[in-house]
Amino acid sequence: MLVGKGGDYVTAKASAEETAGSYTVYEVLSSPGFGPPLHRHAWQECFYVLEGEFDFSFVEGGELRTVRAIPGTCFTIPAGAPHGFRNALAEGSRMLVIDQPVGVERMFDVHGVEVEAPGAEPAQEPLDPSRLAEILPRYGIELVEPRRLRGAERAARRALGCVVRRPARRARPRRGRSDVERRAMARIDEIVDGIYRIATPIEIPGGAFTFNQFLIDDERPALIHTGMHGLYDGVRDAVGEVLDPARLAYVTLLHFEADECGGMDRFLEAAPDSTLACSALSVDLNLSGWDYRGRVEGHRDGEVIDLGRRKLRFLETPHVHHWDSMMLFEETTRSLFPSDLFIQPGDQPPVVSEDLGSEMCAFYREMGIFAHEMPVREVVDRVESLDPAWVHGMHGGSLRREAVPGYVRALRDEPFAFDGKLLGRSLDGDG
Repeated sequence: MLVGKGGDYVTAKASAEETAGSYTVYEVLSSPGFGPPLHRHAWQECFYVLEGEFDFSFVEGGELRTVRAIPGTCFTIPAGAPHGFRNALAEGSRMLVIDQPVGVERMFDVHGVEVEAPGAEPAQEPLDPSRLAEILPRYGIELVEPRRLRGAERAARRALGCVVRRPARRARPRRGRSDVERRAMARIDEIVDGIYRIATPIEIPGGAFTFNQFLIDDERPALIHTGMHGLYDGVRDAVGEVLDPARLAYVTLLHFEADECGGMDRFLEAAPDSTLACSALSVDLNLSGWDYRGRVEGHRDGEVIDLGRRKLRFLETPHVHHWDSMMLFEETTRSLFPSDLFIQPGDQPPVVSEDLGSEMCAFYREMGIFAHEMPVREVVDRVESLDPAWVHGMHGGSLRREAVPGYVRALRDEPFAFDGKLLGRSLDGDG
């Protein structure tokens, strides 16, 4: 049956009659963007996401918390606890709902309309969703007034073990920005325990390409990569969804290049007490001759920055893209930030499980990023010995531990060094 116009298609799997009133089980196919507002009731409710994605909200400590639930997420809402959910996608999302004891079956029977199959058009006019506020209290469902709080999702993500996803606000146009950068829009995802990926897809020759920054929310917050100068507004607004950008204690760059540090001066304006942390070689080769006015720290291999709950260890990786290149290893979550290593071309999701190692190597050859394979393969050996639980690359999605071996194999077995092309353009050798 269909409950609500443009709403939920509900299929009973176990009715109150079949369970002697002890529980009910429904499969729910939610229409895009549909879901009940924040509410509570006297029965316990369990949700298991089958397909698609849902944004689940509940109130804890007087604050509204929201998490993104992906397939396989299963959690229980206790009786009387305020909660709500909505389909987060532009297509149908499915889940199982278990009410214990019997919950909304009576409302479904009265206000649902029969359909031949989930997704089919009803033979009669379904319930107008604007009437939900009037109808829900009749069936023991009390609507709750929410209170928004920025960055409040982290505790919920820890409890449920799913990725938090929120779009950042659209960057405001500024003079001097390219058309591509003006059209770009950042999004922010909490990947693991206070580590957020900020991603902006930009069209380049051959298709979309994602430029990532990473925010670490801690006692002394850190931003890894600034993005290009023109992306600053979107990146700053994404940071602002989690914390006040003025609180940034560290802005780190892993080599000297526009997408690493193009926004460093603008972040200094937003966070004047912040420290720019980079490799000692970046200081000697670049910043020593730059007009950067903020505090600078140049680090060598093995040195550590203490953020509070987390520690960032510096790994010098010369000639893995640049002479002054380095990587960062966050020791608490065992997260590696490898800059341009482990790229996946295209507009990738926050977490990538697919083996795109061969595509990565082909992209490297096309772009001419690495002059030689030897220094890269030596660093790959070092990465393997670190055994990171997460790899957060600057372009593409983050990789869990189990996804990394496919990329490592490709870097060991396939050619990826410079082969006569620069950014896809062949050099003809004629001068």
